[in-house]
Amino acid sequence: MTPLGISDHSLIYATLKLRQKRPPPRFITIRNFKHFNVNEFHLDLSHAPFHVANTFEDMDDVLWAWNWLFKEICDKHAPLKKIKIRSKSAPWITNEIRRKMNYRYKLFKSAVATKDETAWARYKKVRNEINADVRKAKANFFREKIESAKSTAAYWKILSDATNPKRRPQIGPLKRHDNTLAVRDEEKANLINAFFASIFSKSLKEPCNRHRKG
Repeated sequence: MTPLGISDHSLIYATLKLRQKRPPPRFITIRNFKHFNVNEFHLDLSHAPFHVANTFEDMDDVLWAWNWLFKEICDKHAPLKKIKIRSKSAPWITNEIRRKMNYRYKLFKSAVATKDETAWARYKKVRNEINADVRKAKANFFREKIESAKSTAAYWKILSDATNPKRRPQIGPLKRHDNTLAVRDEEKANLINAFFASIFSKSLKEPCNRHRKG
């Protein structure tokens, strides 16, 4: 409660923390083809002893042996690696910017490991270039959106998305007095309003009761 000065009552207010936690990143396993050589891969396949799989009588064992030999060759030429997948990427982030971001991350790791001023300077230069590229790409993205807007409502929606990218998450279901859940926005708003109104009404009656007792 906050005192209002000349009034006998205090202002009642409440703060609702409605911030939704960011979901954890998702990791997937892919093959790294950075140093992949097609000719060497074909050469290893041609020299692989796939015939040893025929020594097994069970077809499942034959398939397992063949897959094991093939996987060994694949792991040699295109090893597996884990990469992080963003839950949601901004639509104005292009593949070129993503490649720059990956390069920036490598420069950052190198600068941290070596503690070299030159490495730090190179990292900061690329970081500043990426920030400029992202700002320019975002501006171009919303400029094209605004130019293609065909109504006033569409224009203001685009402007809201450009200036307020972070929106408050929707309030979840609220419990009624009979322990059922209210899911409609209008009903949830009425429940919240009734709750705070009851608290305010109760606080108004308490000073009156104290005066009567005195």
